[in-house]
Amino acid sequence: MERSQQLRGLRRHKLHPLDKPLIPYTSETLASRAAYDEEIDAQDRLAHARAFLLN
Repeated sequence: MERSQQLRGLRRHKLHPLDKPLIPYTSETLASRAAYDEEIDAQDRLAHARAFLLN
């Protein structure tokens, strides 16, 4: 392996994904995500309520 020309030719990179700066979210994006989460939660509550009423 030490003598392999192909292996020596490979580039070596250490990737550190946590070193990348976080992309800041705009207030519009955060509000949109919160609305989506609330919609999903409301659907879950409705499904649980229907299941409770049917039993």
